[in-house]
Amino acid sequence: MTSSYRQITHSTTVFGMVSLIDIVLRIIRVKFVAVILGPAGIGLLALYQSFVHMATSIAGMGMDTSAVRQLSHARGRNDQAMIAHATSAVNIAAVLLGLAGAIVIFVWRDLIAIRLLDDASRAGAVGWLAVAVFASVSGASFSTRLRGHRLIRELAAVRVATAVAATLAAVVLVYMLGQKGILPLVLAVPVAAALFGAMLARKIPVSTQALNRGAISGQMEKIFKQGFLIMLAAALMSLAVLGVLAGVNRVYGLEGAGIFQAAWAVSFVYMGFILEAMGTDYFPRLTEATESGEDVVRLINEQIHAALLMGAPLLVGMIAFAPLLVQVLYSSEFSAAARVIQWMAFGNLVKLAGWPVGFIFVAKGRNGIFLLTQIEWVVVFLLGAWIGTKHFGIEGLGMAFSAVYLFHIGLVCFFARKVVAFRFTRSNLQIFSLLLACCVLLFCLSRISVAASYITGALAIAVFSVFAYKTLKALLGHSPLARLGLGSGSG
Repeated sequence: MTSSYRQITHSTTVFGMVSLIDIVLRIIRVKFVAVILGPAGIGLLALYQSFVHMATSIAGMGMDTSAVRQLSHARGRNDQAMIAHATSAVNIAAVLLGLAGAIVIFVWRDLIAIRLLDDASRAGAVGWLAVAVFASVSGASFSTRLRGHRLIRELAAVRVATAVAATLAAVVLVYMLGQKGILPLVLAVPVAAALFGAMLARKIPVSTQALNRGAISGQMEKIFKQGFLIMLAAALMSLAVLGVLAGVNRVYGLEGAGIFQAAWAVSFVYMGFILEAMGTDYFPRLTEATESGEDVVRLINEQIHAALLMGAPLLVGMIAFAPLLVQVLYSSEFSAAARVIQWMAFGNLVKLAGWPVGFIFVAKGRNGIFLLTQIEWVVVFLLGAWIGTKHFGIEGLGMAFSAVYLFHIGLVCFFARKVVAFRFTRSNLQIFSLLLACCVLLFCLSRISVAASYITGALAIAVFSVFAYKTLKALLGHSPLARLGLGSGSG
């Protein structure tokens, strides 16, 4: 158990430090864009980035997940030939899929501009987004290889370098070009990520034995077969978010889209280091452990335990200090995003408990179940967003986000019980219940008195931080910060 917790805390701590750097840089670039261009600029940036993300999900054919599974499986068997053939298959597929996606976007740029932006004059800009999609898909081959080999520090280095490049690009381009600088900014980020990923992925040793074309084709077939349903699920989710964003743009304008994007970004950035660590380290380990049902259930519960412990201070902080976060990260024009963030915090709490469970379906190759759970997410989110905005305005989007994860965790746990006899441990249920009660208290206080919310929130953050530190120290046998040189190395 200690070894597993060490791996979980190591990967999460590394990405925690990376996220801290990313947050600081994000504050700089987002604040810069928000102050100069306002909510409309943030809204346009969100529409472009959401479209690129959705198109990348479709063009990538789920390769970033299925290929990691193949590489992890080969590493678990120590099959160097399989690793070499899978690596070649990933590299070839990434370029071909990236080109295909870019061509489709360029050809259909006029229709996309009308449907997405409600502005035919932006067709030229949409055509340029094809470059971003090609860079994202082809560059994913490098991050996939790093994830498949569980090279945590290298992945962290890519993210930091990309964040630095994105910040420099945002400051220079927006300052010089104003709103016209948004398009080159969207293009610069995936290109930078691909270049940095390529530099580090080349250092991964690969077998020098002669490659067999048939074996490479076989690996590509497996990657595509496993990845298709994953791609479909990711595309549906991306399309749902993009659809909601486009709908908000039509009803509330780019300003409304900017407010929704601000809330969405804050929620995902602050929880990102835990979720990213799951996808980077936990998923490959889960894939390697799928032979034993008991080991799988134990690993899932350990990941949930660590995620709730580390995420608790962030969740209570997001609810208590949402107005201040929006003011610091954006400006007073985005004040409406604070209540959306508070509602989304409840969804993120449920997400922390349910996300580790959902990985088991992909790890075990039960992609049909995985797709079904993602379809449920899309349907509930779209329905919730429609009902929520109709009755509560933009704040209703935060309510929809929380509702979707309540439904989602129920369905995921139902299937997980069928597949691996999964059940939550008592300690996980206790931590979840305590954290939920604290979040409800802070949410109610924030509606009564902002000052009371700040004071209580600060105390809650301190209590949960100390509790998490002491619990992880007891599980690890040393300080969870020891690897960073911030805590004593012994118990």
